[in-house]
Amino acid sequence: MRPPVTYHDVRERRGGGLTLRVERWRMAGGRIYEKRIAAGETPVVRVSSGRRGIEMAGNTPRPLSPAELRRWRRETRMAPTNFEAHAHEMGVTTSVDGDVETLESATERLLLERDARSRVPRRVVDFRAEREVVFEQPLDVQGRHVPRIEIHRKLGRELWRDRILEVEFDAPVPEEVRRLWEALERGGA
Repeated sequence: MRPPVTYHDVRERRGGGLTLRVERWRMAGGRIYEKRIAAGETPVVRVSSGRRGIEMAGNTPRPLSPAELRRWRRETRMAPTNFEAHAHEMGVTTSVDGDVETLESATERLLLERDARSRVPRRVVDFRAEREVVFEQPLDVQGRHVPRIEIHRKLGRELWRDRILEVEFDAPVPEEVRRLWEALERGGA
């Protein structure tokens, strides 16, 4: 199956006593968009395209530092569809041990485990950042395995838990999101 051109999801995030609604868009070519909304709060939007990124609370943009951009892109790589789409450029090697298939990038220090037969993702580990995401309750969406629950951990401690509410592959990107990406690419936003 070919990698998707666009990915969109909406999730409910619970952690640290907060509940957020998070909407994310990804598009081939390194375009990323995320909107986080807490009840009664101003939405916070992060946008990245190419080597540029911004974060906005209200209408005030703040440039993302190179370190923030690298961290965000690395977090994005931990999504199974993104990991798989970039496997070749990351130099991923594959091995099977019993019912577990392991895809590992030694240079990136990232590892994805999935069921060897069904290819359902089980977890992804970022050894550099000492983070792990465990995937539960898989759902078939347009022929791809998508978890309904993601448990995000650092050093074995749960940071937050996402409940995925909606997922779409290859959906048309909303004009407002596309305009933000294009503005960044032109050097604006």
